[in-house]
Amino acid sequence: MEITLKNLCKYFTSKDKEVVKAVDDMNLIIPSGKLVALIGPSGCGKSTTLYMIAGLYEPTHGQILFDNEDITKISPEKRGVGLVFQNYALFPHLTVRQNIMFPLENEIGLKEDKNKLVEDIAKLVNIDALLDRNISELSGGEKQRTAIARALIKKPKVLLLDEPFSNLDARLRLQTREEIRRIQKETGVTTIFVTHDQEEAISISDEIAVMNDGVIQQIGKPIDVYDKPLNLFVAKFLGNPEINVFDGVLNNSKIYLKNNYLSDFDSKDNKDIFVAIRPEGFIVDKIENGFSSIIEQEKGMIKAKVDQVHIIGGETTLVLNNPFKDNSFFKVTISNDLKIEESNIVSLLIKPNKMFIFNKEGDLL
Repeated sequence: MEITLKNLCKYFTSKDKEVVKAVDDMNLIIPSGKLVALIGPSGCGKSTTLYMIAGLYEPTHGQILFDNEDITKISPEKRGVGLVFQNYALFPHLTVRQNIMFPLENEIGLKEDKNKLVEDIAKLVNIDALLDRNISELSGGEKQRTAIARALIKKPKVLLLDEPFSNLDARLRLQTREEIRRIQKETGVTTIFVTHDQEEAISISDEIAVMNDGVIQQIGKPIDVYDKPLNLFVAKFLGNPEINVFDGVLNNSKIYLKNNYLSDFDSKDNKDIFVAIRPEGFIVDKIENGFSSIIEQEKGMIKAKVDQVHIIGGETTLVLNNPFKDNSFFKVTISNDLKIEESNIVSLLIKPNKMFIFNKEGDLL
């Protein structure tokens, strides 16, 4: 089922009569059988978009099409959509079996055996051994799987997931997102996944749509959006640790940080810019013991003193003093094979295609 959103808008009016544009002129195509994530900070409009697709919100303007059929005015129960809420929305007085079967209760003329359908879908989500347990006896991950099974029991054309991992601990989040990806691939159901967690979105999605203030900033395969951000917002939103942003100057086709030449840049403009470099975009060229508070910069590289060293798993993150701005820091991610200590001075080169130049409005140059 291909989903098309055409000029989709949703406006709310606040108590003081101010119009809030939760979703503003959205155009998006979600390919059939794909898992697409809507990501962005809280309040960016991603859940509002999901609820319009589900039929819970009526758009202010625009259209929603399923396989080129306009379903904008069709009631939620007739859209063939399965929706999984952030808080599970399970019936605590019913068993797992009864919760999963609930959407079938009013199905007239259903030829298939309901218990067989429940058992098949429970097996798909790995809770077939829990069918006769009460909801109160389940862990968070088991409740989430029950909610997913209930959403899938009517074989929906579209599966909508609203922050499905937010109530789970770190290990369960990882396990559950892997399960959702497996289930989505096995069923082939077109899936829209709403999250503010960019790591979750990047790890399981075929495509991501990054949103801010009700507007899609960029759409594409996760690795493409990460490697080629179209604006500073996208560059900063994706990545952990966050991308480093330096104040720079573009002058005569050269980039400077303060008065220090960093690299050439193919542009005739002379202007203030932002220079953005991801933590993993550096190469450590030289390590020195730190004896002086004054660090002379070298052409084409950044020299900085190490303030903190954090070893996390197989990587080390260095927190360095920003030599171009007082009381400011930037981060570099390196292999644990390099032994660097606090107060060392490191000379850093920049990997090819790992530096992004933005104007002061945040647009990619």
